[in-house]
Amino acid sequence: MHLEPRGLYNPSVYCFMNTCLQCLVSLPELNHYFSSGLYKGKKSPVACNALREFIETYNNAGKSLKACSSIYKICHSFLEPNQQHDCQEFLRRFLSKIQEELNTNKKYTFPDKAGYEKVWQIYREHNPSFIDTLFAGLMRSSVICNKCNYKSGNPY
Repeated sequence: MHLEPRGLYNPSVYCFMNTCLQCLVSLPELNHYFSSGLYKGKKSPVACNALREFIETYNNAGKSLKACSSIYKICHSFLEPNQQHDCQEFLRRFLSKIQEELNTNKKYTFPDKAGYEKVWQIYREHNPSFIDTLFAGLMRSSVICNKCNYKSGNPY
């Protein structure tokens, strides 16, 4: 479901949150997933319900709107109210909260010296949420010493 851009009322210092919400509603797959209630059946999906409510309000609003109180409540559960924060901080925590509600949260470990394909397979088996499908990925890094050219990090 494609949603047209709308202005969001910015009380106090919530531009970080509004920016992220605008970004999220620009993703048709995300809008469809949450507005269709495909996440239902999970226990206590507070953040999922808040996002669904926001998408519905956004979709039915005129040219501008204020984020629903449930979004502010979720935001205040992990960020200090009426304080300046940055977008990545809100987005990371908000998506993590949704991810926790959608995934099984079973403990798992990775075998020693597992290759990235195996690590990714184990991760996806234990984190099958829609949020993981859209946003999760692997990152590989290494550091090379400028003096001896020793390379540390993941050799895969």
